[in-house]
Amino acid sequence: MNLRFAALLLSVALAFALPDDILSTWPTSTANNITECSNPRSNDCLFYAQCLQTRYRCAPSDYTLGYGQKYCEKFQADASLLSTKGQTWMETVMLCLQRDLVPYTLGGPQEFANCLALNDYAFSTHPKCYVQSGLCTLPVHDWEVIVFQIVGVETLFDSWDAIKATVQAASGCAEFYLWAIEHVIPGPLTLGLSVLGKGLERLVARNMAWISIHHKVLARQQFGALPLRSATDLTTCLTHDVEQALNQGMTASLLTLDVKGAFDSVLPGRLIRRLREQGWPTNLVLWIASFATGRSVQIRLDGEIGPSTDIACGLPQGSPVSGILFMLYIAPLFRLGNPRNRFGYADDAANLAISTSLATNCEALSDSLQEALNWGTAEGITFAPDKYELLHFSRHKADQDPTRTPSVKAGSITISENTKRLYLRWLGILFDKKLTFKWHVRETASKALTVANALRSLGNTVRGVKPDLLQQAVSACVLHKAYYGAETWWPGRTRPGPSQISNRVGEHLEKLTKVILTGARAVLPVFRTTPKPVLYRESGFSPPEIELDRIALLATVRLRRLDPYHPLRRRAEQIASNGRQTSRFARRTLALPNSEQINPLQYAPWHPREPRGNAQARIGAPMGRTKEQAAANFMAFQRTIPSSDIVIFSDGSRLADGRAGGGYIGLQAHHQFLRSSLSYGHGKEVFDAEAEAALAGAQAAIAYPTAQFATNLWICLDNLEVAVRLLSPSTGSSQEIFESFRTLAAAWPLRKRLPHTKSGSIQIRWVPGHAKIPENEAADLAAKEGAASIPPAPHKSSYASLKRYAKTQSLSAAQSQWEKVAPQSYQDLEITTSPKRPGELQLNRLDLGHVIAARTGHGDFADYHERFNHDDAYLLCRCGARKAPLHFFFCYIAKRRAPRPPGPPSEVISFLLGTAKGAQKLATWLAETHFFEDICPRQPLLST
Repeated sequence: MNLRFAALLLSVALAFALPDDILSTWPTSTANNITECSNPRSNDCLFYAQCLQTRYRCAPSDYTLGYGQKYCEKFQADASLLSTKGQTWMETVMLCLQRDLVPYTLGGPQEFANCLALNDYAFSTHPKCYVQSGLCTLPVHDWEVIVFQIVGVETLFDSWDAIKATVQAASGCAEFYLWAIEHVIPGPLTLGLSVLGKGLERLVARNMAWISIHHKVLARQQFGALPLRSATDLTTCLTHDVEQALNQGMTASLLTLDVKGAFDSVLPGRLIRRLREQGWPTNLVLWIASFATGRSVQIRLDGEIGPSTDIACGLPQGSPVSGILFMLYIAPLFRLGNPRNRFGYADDAANLAISTSLATNCEALSDSLQEALNWGTAEGITFAPDKYELLHFSRHKADQDPTRTPSVKAGSITISENTKRLYLRWLGILFDKKLTFKWHVRETASKALTVANALRSLGNTVRGVKPDLLQQAVSACVLHKAYYGAETWWPGRTRPGPSQISNRVGEHLEKLTKVILTGARAVLPVFRTTPKPVLYRESGFSPPEIELDRIALLATVRLRRLDPYHPLRRRAEQIASNGRQTSRFARRTLALPNSEQINPLQYAPWHPREPRGNAQARIGAPMGRTKEQAAANFMAFQRTIPSSDIVIFSDGSRLADGRAGGGYIGLQAHHQFLRSSLSYGHGKEVFDAEAEAALAGAQAAIAYPTAQFATNLWICLDNLEVAVRLLSPSTGSSQEIFESFRTLAAAWPLRKRLPHTKSGSIQIRWVPGHAKIPENEAADLAAKEGAASIPPAPHKSSYASLKRYAKTQSLSAAQSQWEKVAPQSYQDLEITTSPKRPGELQLNRLDLGHVIAARTGHGDFADYHERFNHDDAYLLCRCGARKAPLHFFFCYIAKRRAPRPPGPPSEVISFLLGTAKGAQKLATWLAETHFFEDICPRQPLLST
């Protein structure tokens, strides 16, 4: 990688990652105090060992001793090598670094910080101290001494923290930055720059993707290399639009086209012009110009490397940033005509036309295609002629024959429906004229079945790959392939009407059932005749209908966590406003409970975020302490809070029936002046209830007249996750609540207060729950009262609750199905559940085979062999008894070899065969007795 290009990449990435005023907003040194730890001495290194290491007891390799003290002493020892100006700079930096760490020696918000949080904070102070102390003005000789003799180049780049601090310092000082490019980077980083560059390219790509969405640089329906935008999202949008048109008596026509060459066709000059037209910053455009030009390629084959050849155009396909650059390059294509009818994913584009007749559709598509061709000609982009495809959607009988439907024409290009293939493939989905998706299911099921059969060869009833590993393989390689695009095509078995209307998906379910059962047989060491319900239960797989419903429901729940610019969310909002079930997507959307909407892209990727370790230290999180220690520390801390401050204890609760509630109490001057219980009804998790209770408590406190006497408002709660997130940007459940709390926290210093009262702030403190802290117990009681009371008005479900609802629906459906079809033998053993990951799969294949055979009666048993006329089977145990599922328990030879588990036979058998723990014990007992090897083998042992 070109070194100047890599250095430029570093600067661009940091420009994205850091605010413009980063150096001016770094933490400042705290005020001087009396002790040495609160006021480090100049040109002295004892601070690290006596103050930091004594308090935190970090490992010798951690920052305190392994970096801070080590290099402080090296600077002292080699100070004479520096100029007078350099020595002054060194002493200033040493003192600055130590003063910025003073808060970690005094307690307060950092009282419970750990070594990791200390390391992160310490490295973050380096760039500010280096630059503000005068790094830029030092003579080159001093830079050489510092980098090459005192610190060492390897040390500057031996960890991500060191790299980040080094590059940030360099980016704040142009003279040192240019010198480092020429003299520092070529040494140790020559080999590592390509790896580092990939990470920084990914950072740039992520930030550009967010800007492209947030500022609408890309059309809404242009996908690829963008967050929360998948190919199946686009196919779902397309399916909804077509199905809605068909249900309204209209027709639709789809034309797909493919950009020829894709990344290889990008012309650097036109790319730069496009970026400038779109308004991207100059420094980024210059970096992209460097990235896209001056490239060369070599071919390596059988150890031989060919000559280097310069490349005049194209983007490297392996680069993380190439995807978003290509999308920006072809962005105007998706703004031609009506953007609502244009869909694109990377280099795959589709145009949709809807009207009352196919002829009208073709006229519109012809115009659209000609417009695209004209644009491509002007921009040097061509479309692959063999990739044009056309499909007409219609329910009219006359439109079903592809030989009689109209064509799309643009110049010399004529595109007609394929007469040999009755479907169109786009983004992995096979669309047919009536949206039955039968061709799609046939193909995905066929491919998945091929893989499932291949996996069956990896094991039998005696030996092979462990069942739990095969279950993972089947889930990843078979089920994902079989169910691909289910959120697009699955309509449910029925749809509502005057009576339930069948969606005629029986053939789909039949094909998928065969795939799933084959996958289950690959996982399980079972006989061919094992009942299907047993295969589902023992493998942890669900029948296709249940699994498809689950996939569709989870996809619908996901709508509540899409940004406002997402086309699926836009369609969902339109559906909610008109309330019409015009498509399978509309039916699923309207069936969703009323719930909150989250914007996961509300904050830019470079938005400042407090490290989790720092947040935990700030709120007094456990961080390795026992509950008793944490409780004692909290009560000691509570006594240090000024009596004029307001302290709110809040809590949330959720009852067994799903009702949630919150509660809080408020104290000031050791007197309780607030108490409230809040009911949220169904649709909230404890997490949400805790957040709402904290907000309600804070609102009540700031509105209370005595708030004018308080400096700080303390919110104390026992939910660690809520406490960590309360003052942080949120993109999860109860986002609006957390945003309201942050707004309230910003308003607290602006409240009406007495002249002598400081502005203060809202502080969060974690309190250990159920640790006999009276105030927290009182808040917990208030929350329980709130949960048990009647909610005053319907509440929106939270996103976390919605996810629980989806999971519960799936589990409930699987459980109901199992209760209907469970074999009698399983009912007798009280096997009443159908888990997703059965514990029995941890057994080896031989032991699991014996357990399942005993549960089902389908195995090496006399009755089984006689039932299926196995004339060559051996029916007797060595003890003379007939082989039977439970014979292992009663065989007198086995009893002599190892005692069986104590207890009544009915209870012991139910335990051994009816539970996963019992199956493990049974496997151990069978191994000790060698029961199936030499007591009751499949064939009689040869006499010796």
